[in-house]
Amino acid sequence: MKAATAELGAIVADPELFDALLDRPGPDTAAQVAANRQIDDRVARRLVYHSFPARVELARNPAVSAEILERLLKDPALRPFLAQNTSSPDLLRQVFEAGFDDEVLFWLASNPATPFDVLEKIAVDQKPHRRVMLACQVRGAHAEQVLEILRRDRSKAVRAETLVAASRPRMNTPNL
Repeated sequence: MKAATAELGAIVADPELFDALLDRPGPDTAAQVAANRQIDDRVARRLVYHSFPARVELARNPAVSAEILERLLKDPALRPFLAQNTSSPDLLRQVFEAGFDDEVLFWLASNPATPFDVLEKIAVDQKPHRRVMLACQVRGAHAEQVLEILRRDRSKAVRAETLVAASRPRMNTPNL
């Protein structure tokens, strides 16, 4: 049975199958259904108030609708996971504006879908370690613009770390 449940995140969406699985879920079943990239809103709505692991997978899943992601945004514990979602720059902006800590900023910096205005705010954050983290983690279309801002940072240490980070090869997408 272990092999069958390991594939739930990849199976073709079948709402009736998902309903049956959620009626008597095993320990990981709900989370695996929530991770399925073909999940529909009806099934996702059943999972919004489910176990924390299921809500984490919903938050990460780019196939989940904006309506459901907005519901999940109300839970501060889910913000780091919402910051990993690549479906919507507007969602990432909302995650940033809802409040952030170092973990949320790490995932926003690593996410290639994060809009430039959010990255720019992180680039001028008062805490130097956050600016260094941004230099090391920034991905996507705005990476060079952000690195250019950091190359002119007021802190010599941030400028030095930016030069080192900029010399390393960058992946286009993080391991989300």
